[in-house]
Amino acid sequence: GNLQRVVNVFPHDGAPPRRLQRFFRRLLEEHGVYHAEEMLLVGENEIRLFEESGLTGRTRFWAAPEVYEGLPRSVQEKIHGIKLFTDGALGAWTAALHRPYRGSAQSGMLLYEAGELAGLLARYLGMGKPIALHAIGDRAIDQVVSAVEAVERPAESEIRIEHAQLISEPAARRAKALGIRLCMQPNFSDDSIYYADRLPEGYSEPNNPFRMLIDQVRYVPGVVLVIGSVGMSHGVHEGLRQSLFPSCAGQALTIDDFVAGYCLPDDGAGHIEARIDPDNRQVTCRIVPSVAT
Repeated sequence: GNLQRVVNVFPHDGAPPRRLQRFFRRLLEEHGVYHAEEMLLVGENEIRLFEESGLTGRTRFWAAPEVYEGLPRSVQEKIHGIKLFTDGALGAWTAALHRPYRGSAQSGMLLYEAGELAGLLARYLGMGKPIALHAIGDRAIDQVVSAVEAVERPAESEIRIEHAQLISEPAARRAKALGIRLCMQPNFSDDSIYYADRLPEGYSEPNNPFRMLIDQVRYVPGVVLVIGSVGMSHGVHEGLRQSLFPSCAGQALTIDDFVAGYCLPDDGAGHIEARIDPDNRQVTCRIVPSVAT
């Protein structure tokens, strides 16, 4: 509930543009990441830093409601969309599940009441702002889908569920019918192993159900299914390894799926060379930036 406030303790005013330039250079040259979206905008000064660094073309700004509302209108116009957290995370036992965590009476937390969430959706979608909703657990995802169903919104509204790790097939079908995009990360497929000690029985295999989404529900990578890598395991290496050699068969992505969902159109910034060793279930990536970059 206080994640935005905690994260915003760490940035500070006066950071020089060269530090941000160096960070984005490292993202590209070491991790193959050209475009990295800022999902937790700190404030107006951060946008100014991106502008001074010449990097506004390599990100989009998303802000929490309380941050967005505190900005002048001229700055609000530079904000692409609104980011909402609806539950926590599996590692902290706070992703909202329909069943209690193993060995616990707790089933995670929802950060909004249903009516409160629907009200936020109606407000910002009515303003024409895209909305990205962090939802990992199946209970949180179901709440998000129900809230979208409950609000009137412009026909071309952009709505994304971030992570959607434990999305069920019924929820996926409802979400797709509503035009909800999914932004998911293959590098969380190993959560099925890492958190087997706390996930309820039967919850490990449905984590990151890419094959169900693509084959049964017809979510199209790169169109309504965006594949990313977020801050943890940031980059192509681990995401590609877990796509090709996942812990559960239903998490597998093909090379074509991965390229369509993860890679940007070729604009001359460089390319990624991947060596695949199926015998040892390993992937080695080499990032080849262009000389100009």
